[in-house]
Amino acid sequence: MEPGNHRTVRRQVYELVRRLFGERVTRPARSENRPMGTMYMDLKEAAVSGDADKVNALLTITGGVAIEYADDNGWTALPASSDAGQARVVALLLERGADASHQDVRGWTAFALACYRGHSSVVQVLLDNGVNVTGQIRGGATPFQLAAQEGHLHIVQSLLRHGAPIDHRDEWGCTALHAASNKGHDDVVKVLLAGGAKIDMEDNDGETPLFKAALKGHASVVVFQLARGAQPDVRTVTGATALMFFHCTPALTDYAIRRIRNFMQDEAQRFWMTFSGDCCFCD
Repeated sequence: MEPGNHRTVRRQVYELVRRLFGERVTRPARSENRPMGTMYMDLKEAAVSGDADKVNALLTITGGVAIEYADDNGWTALPASSDAGQARVVALLLERGADASHQDVRGWTAFALACYRGHSSVVQVLLDNGVNVTGQIRGGATPFQLAAQEGHLHIVQSLLRHGAPIDHRDEWGCTALHAASNKGHDDVVKVLLAGGAKIDMEDNDGETPLFKAALKGHASVVVFQLARGAQPDVRTVTGATALMFFHCTPALTDYAIRRIRNFMQDEAQRFWMTFSGDCCFCD
């Protein structure tokens, strides 16, 4: 095709789209790299706003090429719509061939973004389309851990039903229970423990979920984990224990006092059992 004819066809395509969608579609500049970049920006804007009809039209006039065009952050239209919670657009993009495994510059996928944001409907669409539940983002965390961290109970429950590994550890040795405990998400903690999460698992610093909850003063999480048998005297690599932080939380002060008193009594008893009869002051 001659250059002049190419420009004519491109102008006609954009005039057609303008008639369909008004002034919402921007005409590209006459530089070598602008046309697809501009089309992507239009596509991304439509995807984020949930305009499925416009998304479909833009994909049609570009032959679907724009579907995998990414911006400087590595975002294609799919992660953009997932982050915005636009389930209908996400379904359309997947139907048109969008790559659900695509990662942005941070290593995040559309599925990870939806789990992190708490967009249950988007998560369900991706699950229905066979997304990898065990896939990891940079740092080794799973979307399941992100959902637990942010307290998105329904997503946590859904991913457990789809086989998410409950005790998966990221590069720092943290599990979903660590993440939920650190943020004080009582309901998520209860679901994880009911699902069989290991209660005293230590991360790379020797911190248990109980330690993280105590450190942040999440009394209800601490009390629940203690009732389920969590050990408050597990030492971290620095020698700290969860028990040391109980004084920061009034609701746990009495418990801490009782534990310390019992500890002292146990130590005194062991002392006398060890030295009874061997002391030079004893008959």
